[in-house]
Amino acid sequence: METKKASFFNNTIEKPIYVIAGSSMGNSFDSELVSKKLNREVFNTSFTLSHKSNFILNYISDKVKKGDIVVYGPEFDNYYDQDNSISTAQLASVYNNSSFFKYQNFQQKIKFIYNIPKMNVLLSYRKLKSFFKPNLYNDLKKYNSRGDYIHHKNEKRTWNASQISRYEKYNYNHVISTEFKKNILKAKKEIEKKGAHLFITFPPIAESEYDDRFNTDIINFYKKTGLKLIGNPKTFVVNDSLILNHPYHTTYNGTRKRSLIFIQNFKSIFELD
Repeated sequence: METKKASFFNNTIEKPIYVIAGSSMGNSFDSELVSKKLNREVFNTSFTLSHKSNFILNYISDKVKKGDIVVYGPEFDNYYDQDNSISTAQLASVYNNSSFFKYQNFQQKIKFIYNIPKMNVLLSYRKLKSFFKPNLYNDLKKYNSRGDYIHHKNEKRTWNASQISRYEKYNYNHVISTEFKKNILKAKKEIEKKGAHLFITFPPIAESEYDDRFNTDIINFYKKTGLKLIGNPKTFVVNDSLILNHPYHTTYNGTRKRSLIFIQNFKSIFELD
């Protein structure tokens, strides 16, 4: 799927909108609907929550061209991420696409090299399983031509409301990641240098997982950055009945609702301009 998403970046499309984040965007955004309502080409180029922000931002900064619009919608967890590890999901992305290696920082590159033997085993096993069960890993059918996950109606809703907020669960305690801020400001500079534009939006999140301390921390985070915000951390909070299987993954109706709210907020930004 990542190879398909990479094909969205080409010189034949004028002033497209590229949305990118983890699975809160990949699984919970309707680019087809947004494209029709905004009368612009919109593509979902997202990875997963466990792909590091530096990787995602380096990737999109490298891919865009003059006139493109990038909408980055990091999960709330990214703002507090103090960990410089590399996930299996990111390892697999780089393993399967060697050109992605350059999007990692130095420590991640070292860790990737160290983990190559592990990935040789894991991905060989996956290939063997897919040989006997070809439909097991056929993810392409779960996505549309714009890169959105579209399999919501085929999945059983398993989400149960949380007893405590995500903020409390992970004890974020107002400790924002300086590394994350550095990554965003670097991306802003690189994207604007190309004549493209970077906007920030926010993920959908289950109401039971939301905490107003997210809003306080994140609004303060963006002060004096010069970045334009599409909505705010409260904007995309959704009722738990619209959550599918993870606090950032919406049902079909939840995805449509999130996308319509995005359209409304996106239009208000451009009307101000």
